[in-house]
Amino acid sequence: MLLVSLASAKAAMVALYFMHLRLETKTLGYIALTPVVIGTLLVLVLLPDLLRAPHQTADGEEARGAEALTRATGRRAVAR
Repeated sequence: MLLVSLASAKAAMVALYFMHLRLETKTLGYIALTPVVIGTLLVLVLLPDLLRAPHQTADGEEARGAEALTRATGRRAVAR
């Protein structure tokens, strides 16, 4: 999460200072911000599908989330 925050801060600095969006009209800023909003919404909309989809394990067995971890290791998954 730290790296994502640092990358986002760096992208904002690049956009504001090197692309000169800080000095432009607000409309141009909205145009530059639109892909970020769309990308975030896309990730949030597709995340439930990713979490529900069956995954293939190394031994060829289909696995689903915490139950698969319990079967594979014999230990219960710990929520963080």
